[in-house]
Amino acid sequence: MGTGGKPQHIDRYQHHAGQSHRAEAIKKGQIAPLAGYGSLQSEVRMGKGTRFDFMASDHPERPGEPCYIEVKSVTYRRDGLAQFPDSVTQRGARHLLALKTLVDSGARAMMIYLVQRSDCSEMTFACDIDQTYYRAYEEAVEAGIESYAYGCHLSPSAIEIDRPLSIGKPALYAGP
Repeated sequence: MGTGGKPQHIDRYQHHAGQSHRAEAIKKGQIAPLAGYGSLQSEVRMGKGTRFDFMASDHPERPGEPCYIEVKSVTYRRDGLAQFPDSVTQRGARHLLALKTLVDSGARAMMIYLVQRSDCSEMTFACDIDQTYYRAYEEAVEAGIESYAYGCHLSPSAIEIDRPLSIGKPALYAGP
């Protein structure tokens, strides 16, 4: 619990239990860029060792064009900003590069960062923790991966997406 008895974040173990809640949020149209898709598949395998959280398909304006989706939970806060990652994530960088490969072949792909804290209004990257992840993110976005951050309303029994957040440039990134 945070100040005033308000929950500030949900631990990463609860995140894994929330896969169905994230799918429900997508189906309900709470993630605007995914509105209109008629079908949503979870835990989509792509090649050896790569699995994405979701694949959306059957969009009336994008027939035959699925959208591959990776969702990351953001629980780390520093300097008033939600920051990702909170530790080195080689798997996260691999996901970004795999999504980039899909975009390079003509598919639609996106990263969604769910800020599971009620005390942040913007998200950025913790480059001092994992510069490799941020470089992969920059490459992926430059290639055409869509990237979105959403804040969540937290309660002891639920995590609900309630607002879009901006994604800011990291202050500590020195660049290549």
